[in-house]
Amino acid sequence: MLWGLWFMNYNRGNNAVALQAGERLLEIGRNSDDTGLLLEAHHALWPTLSSMGRPLQAIVHAEQGVALYVRERHAAYTNLYAGHDPGVCCRYHLAMLHWVSGYPDRALRSLQEAFRLTEELKHPLTTVITLWFAAWLHHQRGERELAIAQCDSLIDLAKPHGFARWMDDVDAVHSLTRIARLDRDMLAACQQRLASMSSATWRQAFCRCTIAELFAQQGYAAEGERVLFSIPERDRGAFGAPEFLRIEGELLLKREQPALDDAERCFNDAVALAGSRGEKSFELRAATSLARLLASAGRRDEARNALAGIYGWFTEGFDTADLRSARVLLDELGSG
Repeated sequence: MLWGLWFMNYNRGNNAVALQAGERLLEIGRNSDDTGLLLEAHHALWPTLSSMGRPLQAIVHAEQGVALYVRERHAAYTNLYAGHDPGVCCRYHLAMLHWVSGYPDRALRSLQEAFRLTEELKHPLTTVITLWFAAWLHHQRGERELAIAQCDSLIDLAKPHGFARWMDDVDAVHSLTRIARLDRDMLAACQQRLASMSSATWRQAFCRCTIAELFAQQGYAAEGERVLFSIPERDRGAFGAPEFLRIEGELLLKREQPALDDAERCFNDAVALAGSRGEKSFELRAATSLARLLASAGRRDEARNALAGIYGWFTEGFDTADLRSARVLLDELGSG
């Protein structure tokens, strides 16, 4: 009953209630001799904390999942809790969380471990969810073709099983990445599809951020702002909150009369929020946007200082799109 209470509230984005239920589950699990109950308590907490924008805490619980999971003992829990394997779940969540916290290569290794286990289990829904996280990760790393390939595999597997909840947002968002020039109607149709979907709240919010950014890239500021602010206010501070602020700033710059001061404020707020939450990859993106704005205003020293510190923090992933873009910008700004 308590696990069901957690699951319902997690999917609806009632994070405070979900977290409370997860913590009660953890208390029960720790007072039990059943490692399966303890595993499922951590299984409740790693996605909840992740969706709340608390990646470093979520990683602790996902790593506990890796440590506790024994395939022969716990694979059967797939049929009791959420319909997917908890040992794979902690690994694909770790892939996402490692990327968010600034370890793009570590994220790939966790994803590979998740796929290794799906190959052993051959459980369709578990594989479909893993493919969703794989598409998400490759999209964030800037690996367009790999993201599209994972989407294609997901849809091919999900369709015959009727897994619409994991198929629709991928089909809507990533179909746009195949098109060289997007128009307003294509983007609006995608946004309407997302609005009718029943995926978890954090996934809906992040997909809407993605659509809003595509509007910004195509120069449709007003439409992008409508999509971005269609995200309920309570969800704007959860998973991907720094991205909400950064994309708001990018849209402000695309207005017919660019709002430079407001955009700078958004970028600064995004940098500060991401830094406070340990979301280094989001912090890098926001700092890059800020540095570009400052450089365009002739404030080159400020631009360099805004970006150099966070870029220097990274120790891996230098072949990914965000780090390459940051390096190019720093080279353009010179050493000062």
